[in-house]
Amino acid sequence: MARAAAAVAASFANGHRTHERRTRDPVHRYAYDTCAKEARPLAPLSDTLEGSSGEIYVVIRALNRWYLEGGSVWPGAIRLLEKLLKEENGFHVGSGTTVCAESVLAERGLGVSWIGKCKKQLRDLKLLSWVRRTEKTDLPPGPGVFDRIEVPCIYSFTFHHPDMPERLGELMEGERQALQAKREANAIKFGWTAREPTPLKPVLRPVEGGAARLNPRMYRKAAEAAEANRAADIARNDAAEARSLAFTRAQAAAGT
Repeated sequence: MARAAAAVAASFANGHRTHERRTRDPVHRYAYDTCAKEARPLAPLSDTLEGSSGEIYVVIRALNRWYLEGGSVWPGAIRLLEKLLKEENGFHVGSGTTVCAESVLAERGLGVSWIGKCKKQLRDLKLLSWVRRTEKTDLPPGPGVFDRIEVPCIYSFTFHHPDMPERLGELMEGERQALQAKREANAIKFGWTAREPTPLKPVLRPVEGGAARLNPRMYRKAAEAAEANRAADIARNDAAEARSLAFTRAQAAAGT
């Protein structure tokens, strides 16, 4: 400590300025532009709507059973995965992806400090992956102004990864068989006629040259839904703060 203080004093005595702290770059080094191929993953949970909803049901039940058996998964991680698989939080069943900001998840009951830890655990379990994304701004150049900002990540899910824990895979397969048996039993019990499963809407669209790219309307709709949820949560928080402030002022006025 004494040596550091002496070095700083010497630098001022010699007319040198200490190193100024650099402004933090708001863009992660491994982030991709929203138009890049890496920022547009395509990993539907199933080919049909019924299959996708069934996979969500299976993985949540299997994780809860694994937790009760002493498996290495936190309840917060299960809760986070369940929230990411809801359409109201930006999940799109056609692509199997979710566009959602961490602030939205935090305002919906998950602590900010726990979100990163739960995401890493789900990634270690080979259930979740995400891509950081950036977007170009139209701000004029100037000091402290960046031409790019970081936007919400896009999440994708893998429920058939060969490297996931063996016991978790066994539980998921058991839940799939139980769900299929339950559907067949209900069809017999209520006399339901077999029908063709509902195919998912195609996410890819052809362009010139025979290539294909993702439909931007999908991500725009998901981003708008996430922004609407965030705005609603902010409005509720503001209303709660206003009520609390009014109550505090009333108590202070009564005390005086």
